[in-house]
Amino acid sequence: MDKIEKFLRKVPSKDRRNITFTIYRLKLKDFEGIDIKKLQNSRYLRARVGRYRIIFCYIENRLKVKDILNRNENTYKKK
Repeated sequence: MDKIEKFLRKVPSKDRRNITFTIYRLKLKDFEGIDIKKLQNSRYLRARVGRYRIIFCYIENRLKVKDILNRNENTYKKK
């Protein structure tokens, strides 16, 4: 089980549904209504889903989700 699956198991079901639906729309490149911004000095973007952030990029036209985070003051700091 990877980090993203483990995180999603801990998220309330309503939020999990919203996150997975947003990921599905990102795969289809259906960006309408999704709050997306490019992260500074990075090839990654973030999508806002309520209080959660999906960090992702496209590699060879395929969606790669790097992380899903609960928004706080440390969300965008490099590790």
